[in-house]
Amino acid sequence: MQHPTRTGLAIAATLLVAVACSQSDGDRAAPADSGAGATAETATAQATPAAGGQVALEGVPGTAPTADAPDPADAAAAGDGDRLRTTAAALFGTIPERVEELRGQPLSQAQVDLGHMLFFEPRLSRSQLLTCNTCHSIGTGGADNVPVSIGHGWQQGPRNSPTVFNAVFNAAQFWDGRAADLAEQAKGPVQASVEMNSTPELVVETLESIPGYVERFGQAFPGQANPVSFDNMALALEAFEATLVTPDSRFDRWVLGDDGAMDGTERRGLELFMASGCASCHNGRNFGARRISRSA
Repeated sequence: MQHPTRTGLAIAATLLVAVACSQSDGDRAAPADSGAGATAETATAQATPAAGGQVALEGVPGTAPTADAPDPADAAAAGDGDRLRTTAAALFGTIPERVEELRGQPLSQAQVDLGHMLFFEPRLSRSQLLTCNTCHSIGTGGADNVPVSIGHGWQQGPRNSPTVFNAVFNAAQFWDGRAADLAEQAKGPVQASVEMNSTPELVVETLESIPGYVERFGQAFPGQANPVSFDNMALALEAFEATLVTPDSRFDRWVLGDDGAMDGTERRGLELFMASGCASCHNGRNFGARRISRSA
């Protein structure tokens, strides 16, 4: 085992690197007109470095944290005398019981309910066979667990599907971070020819033909002249996906003070993870999804 002083210095150095690599929430706040309206092209262009390397997604317009939820780990980070637990709380935090807001606006239950319906709605796809749940199965960890996803006409996509669980805490969406948030991400698979192969016009035409959806969209987006829209479909899906969080893991319980939640080997692994520098990139609530590395 490392000498305690050396271990403490290593952990402190890791924490300083992580803090230097990540701006504060206030520093990374998005402009007032960014968020769901930021395009994937804008996010990709501004996130791409001139000569490869690591991309800090916090600086991409629209990728300031969209989810707002109090983190009980803040108290542990501020006042716990256990150095390992205090450092872990500061570096990783915990998954909250629920997400209360998106982009500063309270989650609407009507939008959540509508998004729940749309997530399992095959009529969003051209074939009327595929749903969001096809590739992001709620029953199998929020993904389809195959090397690459299968879409329209049995076509294979170029990548496998990331989990939808806790995705609301990612700095950006898709493996390459090209979507600013879950609302923007939701529009991609619906239109992709190898996925659901539909169009915004066909989606709106289909939803407007179903009285139940017309009523639900009106309830979820009151006061709008045309509540059934492609943008509102995406916002509703985002609202539902923001509820797909996984609190109360053993790690979370340990961070919050339950000494028996992790055994000695696991705590030693955590100490090595932080002391060796892994946590300088793999930090935050999702142990990553805050930075993307690209080769030159």
